[in-house]
Amino acid sequence: INIDPALALALAAKESAFTHCCEVSGSNAPDTCKKVETQSCSIDSNKLLTSNNNYGIMQLNKGHCAFFKPAIVCNPFVRVEDVKNPDLGCSENYKQDDLGQTSADWQEDCRIYQQAKCDGKDATDVDCNIKIGLTYLKNLYKYNTKKLWICDKKWYSSWDLALRLYNGWLCENAEVNYVEEVNKKRQGILSEKSTENFENTAPSPSKSIQT
Repeated sequence: INIDPALALALAAKESAFTHCCEVSGSNAPDTCKKVETQSCSIDSNKLLTSNNNYGIMQLNKGHCAFFKPAIVCNPFVRVEDVKNPDLGCSENYKQDDLGQTSADWQEDCRIYQQAKCDGKDATDVDCNIKIGLTYLKNLYKYNTKKLWICDKKWYSSWDLALRLYNGWLCENAEVNYVEEVNKKRQGILSEKSTENFENTAPSPSKSIQT
């Protein structure tokens, strides 16, 4: 499955206006970030663009800590108590089942990280953040599947369904027009054959949680 390049650009434009790192430490929220062309910036530096626990150019949710701490979380010898360390900030879905197996969410995130081929880097690196975000979106793509989203009573399928899931399936804090806004940006990119307008736009708060 290949992602349309215009759709990939539109997703990054929607999530962060192509912003990954901010110039001033502590001024890394959408309304305070001054974009800087830096390849990587750590969460602890307070320069990585953040909104609602989402980080970087693709606004990956920190709860998917396999994306941010793969050396720990995806280590075959990792212990559940290590992953449950609150300093990691892993999702509550990262847990051990009654048979002593790691959760499906935990395994899936590690699989996505491996598919992204980040060469040992993590989501604080801009290239890795992009690779993980697009790999995640590809994994959400469901061929020949339609789902009704009860929050707006609309049916979603194909890449629209993948985008809806990327932003989140729960109604709480949902961005109802998220899919339409990404598709609008995609059409703008296709018609203008440029991302300049989006690159010069300040990022807006992201509510995506990568369902």
